[in-house]
Amino acid sequence: MGKLITVDSIMILAILIIFVSILISARAFRTKQKAVEKAKGMMIPSQMPTAGVHIPILEGLSGPKSFGPVTLWQNGLNPLLVLFEDHFEYRAFRKRTARYSDIEMVRCFRSRYFNRMRISFRDRGVSFTAILPDKEILDSILKFLEVKGIILEQGNKM
Repeated sequence: MGKLITVDSIMILAILIIFVSILISARAFRTKQKAVEKAKGMMIPSQMPTAGVHIPILEGLSGPKSFGPVTLWQNGLNPLLVLFEDHFEYRAFRKRTARYSDIEMVRCFRSRYFNRMRISFRDRGVSFTAILPDKEILDSILKFLEVKGIILEQGNKM
């Protein structure tokens, strides 16, 4: 009886897995690089266009709102945050829509290396976290949300 699995087939499979991993990592890196480039100098207009304003984010995270930093879904390949006049769209696991009146609180975490905005919803047990590439775009979003009457956690106010 011949061997079903040979050393050659294992080597080919290992090389294939490494190659696919490199491709996925390169795509994720390029997506993040595009978000950083797009965020430079971006401001949210006072009058929203009908197509909304696409906010470049590095990652979209979602998880239970009561567990803070614990997330169940992480999207670094195609995250989404689009602001409209009366609602916004976001994607961590799948694309969702929420009205600004559904937001319970916005909490921000700023550091030298990242800017994180966590949105907790009134009617849902989950939160959405957007990792933003730029402090200025975070400040611009917070000003926009404050005008909409959203409660910002103490210390996040502009």
